[in-house]
Amino acid sequence: EHWRSHSQTVAALVKDRAVKLVYVMPHWGTSAFSTQAKQPLKTPPAKIENKYSWNVVPQISSAIAEIFEAELKSQARIIDPSYALAMRPDCRNDYLHMQRGALVHSVLRLVQNVMMKGGFNEPGPRARATDRGA
Repeated sequence: EHWRSHSQTVAALVKDRAVKLVYVMPHWGTSAFSTQAKQPLKTPPAKIENKYSWNVVPQISSAIAEIFEAELKSQARIIDPSYALAMRPDCRNDYLHMQRGALVHSVLRLVQNVMMKGGFNEPGPRARATDRGA
């Protein structure tokens, strides 16, 4: 399948690199979801819904990312697709779970882009790919 191709590309890019961990920060859910593909929102929602404590997901994700960076130093890279995925209340199986194709075309491509554009061969600062309004 298409996702395997992307996964293999990412695996090949990571092989023999200084980076040993890529942490993809999780997205949060939405009550106004759709299973059908639609136009993405023009801007991310102004407020994260409190349902199931989704509003604490960014704080928890950031805390985990900071621990990885502190412990692994330059061997960790953080990818944050959460705002980009918040703009996609469509392509979901339910209020939280994205359809596989939506994740392949967003998250794995973010990982590939960050890796191909540098920062993965040498130690360096956090490589964060966050799309907050595109």
